[in-house]
Amino acid sequence: MHAGEKLEDNFLRDGRWSLIALSVWGWTAVLADLTLFDEAFLSRDIGLMTVISLIPLIYLMTHKRPLKALITGGNLALTLWTAWVLSPKSY
Repeated sequence: MHAGEKLEDNFLRDGRWSLIALSVWGWTAVLADLTLFDEAFLSRDIGLMTVISLIPLIYLMTHKRPLKALITGGNLALTLWTAWVLSPKSY
């Protein structure tokens, strides 16, 4: 990072790849559920992972800072809740 450069600018330049990687991870999980585990296309699990996969892409297309904060907080809450719901109860 250079002097006078904002963290947001640095993230938009270099950090977008992490958001793309998160989205690809989510789509990989969706494809694995569909092909390896014969999950129904319209199931709750596929729906949740599809939304989680889309959120990083929506963030990248958003330009308003308050909306980005809302997306970030919503993504955190949804991801934690999804991990709780989709985790095997034997844990």
